[in-house]
Amino acid sequence: MALAPFPGCWDSEEFQYPSLAAKPRVFRLIRLLPPARSFFPICSDTLRVEIIEADLGAAVPIEYDTLSYSWGVGAKARPDRRVIVETAGQQKRVMWIHRPLEAALRSIVANRVTDRPIFVDQICINQSDGDEKAVQVHLMGEIYSRGQRVVVWLGPSTALSDLFFDMAREMNEEGVMSRLIGPNKGHFMEIYDAVLDPDPSIELTGVKKEDRDDLLALIAKFERRFSQEAMIHVLERSWFNRLWVIQEACLAPNVTFLCGSRILCFECLRSSCAFFTFYNGNWIRTQRGTVSQHEVNRANLVFKLLQRFNRIFHERKAIHELGQKQTYYDIMLKYNVNVDSDKINCTKAEDRLFGVLGLAADEEVYNTVAVRYDDNDGDTSHSNGVFTDFASLAVCQNLDFLSLSQFPKSRDGLPTWVPDWSTDLSMSRGYLNLKKPVYSAGGPMPTILPLVDRERRQLSVSGLVIGKIMQIGSTTILQDFERPYFDNVQYQSLKRFYSEADDMLLRASNIPSCPFPYATDHRLRRLAAIRLADFDLTAKDMATRYGYDSTTAYENLEGAYEQASTLGQRLITSDEFLRDHSLSNIFRNINSWAHASETDVLHLCATDPVTGSMRWLRGCYEFAREMVILFFSSARVSLTAKWLYLKRRYGGLRFHPPNREEVLERTGLNPDRAVARHLSDYLDFVFRNRDRHLFITEGGYVGVGPASIQKGDVAVVLFGATVPHILSPRVLPDDSMEDTVWAYLGEAYCDGVMEGQFLQGVKEPETFKIV
Repeated sequence: MALAPFPGCWDSEEFQYPSLAAKPRVFRLIRLLPPARSFFPICSDTLRVEIIEADLGAAVPIEYDTLSYSWGVGAKARPDRRVIVETAGQQKRVMWIHRPLEAALRSIVANRVTDRPIFVDQICINQSDGDEKAVQVHLMGEIYSRGQRVVVWLGPSTALSDLFFDMAREMNEEGVMSRLIGPNKGHFMEIYDAVLDPDPSIELTGVKKEDRDDLLALIAKFERRFSQEAMIHVLERSWFNRLWVIQEACLAPNVTFLCGSRILCFECLRSSCAFFTFYNGNWIRTQRGTVSQHEVNRANLVFKLLQRFNRIFHERKAIHELGQKQTYYDIMLKYNVNVDSDKINCTKAEDRLFGVLGLAADEEVYNTVAVRYDDNDGDTSHSNGVFTDFASLAVCQNLDFLSLSQFPKSRDGLPTWVPDWSTDLSMSRGYLNLKKPVYSAGGPMPTILPLVDRERRQLSVSGLVIGKIMQIGSTTILQDFERPYFDNVQYQSLKRFYSEADDMLLRASNIPSCPFPYATDHRLRRLAAIRLADFDLTAKDMATRYGYDSTTAYENLEGAYEQASTLGQRLITSDEFLRDHSLSNIFRNINSWAHASETDVLHLCATDPVTGSMRWLRGCYEFAREMVILFFSSARVSLTAKWLYLKRRYGGLRFHPPNREEVLERTGLNPDRAVARHLSDYLDFVFRNRDRHLFITEGGYVGVGPASIQKGDVAVVLFGATVPHILSPRVLPDDSMEDTVWAYLGEAYCDGVMEGQFLQGVKEPETFKIV
């Protein structure tokens, strides 16, 4: 009987991995054996495994399961949990694994989750052999696809996790949600509307009526028992936000969740997540009073966490139901660019590229992506090389890849045109979604592709110069941090942006070569300011979603502009009033007062000292009285402002305020336009375009660009790019642009250029060498 030793005691010989170098299609599996009991009661049993080899090219494939889990340790952590390895015909050996994996394997053994061999990356891949890891990572897609099932280990159980798993299982046994997301999913949205926004004129019959009634009964049954805290406790576990698990959970034909001793199928978890949508909608519909910030934040957090599960569900649906796999480029963007969710966690920077290889369709271009690892975790040059190699492929397929090179970057040494995948990356502002560009500033991709000099890490690409930047604005659109429930723009900054845009458009019109009559057409300036604020995305979105033509879209946008401007000006006036009534400002602006004549004072004191004393005392009283009134008036204004701030920041929220129209009218807003979807849509796109500066080129073009732009930078249209870009000269040997080296700064919006207008006419193209 094997011992479970204290660290450093009674160690057997360590397991040595046989090389797989001559077996490019072979991978390892483990078979879990009964644990070895310890002679000492204070010591736990020791895990025992048998390691076997399997061949993906075998005529009769072996049946196996896979394990998906979060490693839960840092990149430099050393494994410290002992496992006994038994291999046929060999002496027992010892290997070391990390504690989270040990807990997962112990739970699988204790709960008899599977009798099949299991693929466990931490054991089945020699983690100290970079070459083997590179080969095995390329096999990951096939390994997880051919397994019978993936067992997802969420971690040890707690009271809240047990509550959620039990609640999910009981809810699924009712059969209501499984019908709605299964055979009856065709009328899912009809049931959603009938439950949460019922229309008396629409009568449901047959199966639809049965589903609606059963769902209402389910909501009533679980309304008081459904625990959002328990759901948050489970969905916040690190597994749901780890990059590697996307392909592990999506490629396998079946998924089982394991948390402590509780087991749940994938559809059961999906049913619970779908139920929350109805539960939360019903909660909002029935709330008539003030809802605490804690309740609102809790519901928002659940929706935010549900996005982690939903991305797995949608990827599984595309692969297993629709039989669709996306290109490697699209997969990279989908799981590494922040759209509506936080960045997915990944320990090694290069795994941002390697961790999604198995999800991509087979492509000739990206099959050349070389998987390689470096054991020196503190050196960023290796991952920088991986990023640069991928960028060299991607930029030649899609020049909009440049928009992902965003600043600041977390690592030194990257070329300015290469994205830093380890940082938060935003979607290109010229796209409605990750796949849908809305502009064609640079026309189609040219036949002569961009050229990459890998030795110099230099990108050469052709295009046209819109103009050198001669003036930069001072205002930017800011985020409003006083309203914690939703991401929103600060209206004061938006109003200042509009004012500065109007001023800069007027200045641009004074340039002889300016192509637009901004000076003589106020509406033209207003529409241009609308476009500059939102990258002109709302009008494009309205055409796509609502079928609006350009005239209708801009009529609605002018209404949104008026509401935002009015509210912004009211808030600016309020801020100025508060500033003017602050004590510091009052004392700073007090002027000296005229003194009485010294001769008159001396004469009065000599002839009538009593009257002189009374006047002096009265003067002191009036001064003290005015100071007290001044102090209390200023304090009342300051305290009122502070109370309103605290109310906005920490107060509750009313979903159905009874006097909403009256409040909006008092503010000077149109009640219909202020709550219209068009204003909300417009502000969403404005929010995406925040923290950017206006600029004017020497030719009179007005646009918005990254915050780092400076006078002398150049706005360019690159052939094949959908939006203009800003380049900064690094070396200027003479006045010409020939042989100038450029640094990439970011994408830009330039009014009158976005639809390819600048490509018309005869212009001399330039070649930009970006380093």
